[in-house]
Amino acid sequence: MKKCIVVTVAFLIGACAGARGGERPRFPDVQRVLSQHNFASIAHFRQWRRDMIDTIRTTVEHRASKDNDQAQGNETHICMVWAGELRATELTPLLIKHIDFKVLCKEDLAYEDLYPAIRALILIGTDATAACVGALSSETDPLRRKNLALIIRACPR
Repeated sequence: MKKCIVVTVAFLIGACAGARGGERPRFPDVQRVLSQHNFASIAHFRQWRRDMIDTIRTTVEHRASKDNDQAQGNETHICMVWAGELRATELTPLLIKHIDFKVLCKEDLAYEDLYPAIRALILIGTDATAACVGALSSETDPLRRKNLALIIRACPR
């Protein structure tokens, strides 16, 4: 059982390192937090994942739709990144709801990094793509349509 947990945690840590081999993780906190946990069983890991998803949901729901200061915006950004790293398909509707949440920053970032829900939905993959197709058909806001279309193009079918 422990071997399975180690492999699962190693897979998640590897996923956090980014798609390019050898690249330093963009969010080292993800790797650090995962590596600090010593799961006694797969049930402990699943409970930890459920707790993380609940925390992400609560944080994003309370902070993404408000006028944020920089600190709250950063927390929301990190939570959205975690949702993608955990491949949390159960958060897809929440991420689509906040697809237009933009990071407050002074440095140049790729478009997908300015809108962390885009990055998270791309990481979630095909389950998120189907939901984005459904949301795109009823969306009227140009920015939200652009972001949804970007996810649909980026995810494999």
